[in-house]
Amino acid sequence: MADFYEVQEFTIADGWVNTWASPDNWAYFNTEAEAQSDLDYYLADCADAFENGFMADIPERASFRIVKLPQDQNPLAKGFKS
Repeated sequence: MADFYEVQEFTIADGWVNTWASPDNWAYFNTEAEAQSDLDYYLADCADAFENGFMADIPERASFRIVKLPQDQNPLAKGFKS
């Protein structure tokens, strides 16, 4: 069973949590590079939305981190989809 990665966001209420989800699933990644690419895309999309007046501000990169999940916490082994 391989390790997986998730993007976590710092929240005031719960600290560091995975807030990334698709309609039916939490977002997990097979590699750190995949997680980083998705985070980069998200932040660029937010910057574009801000520049076009659709967001009041841009999320700070420091509010996100990529975390490696140990094999025993493998979300895909627990029935989640990436």
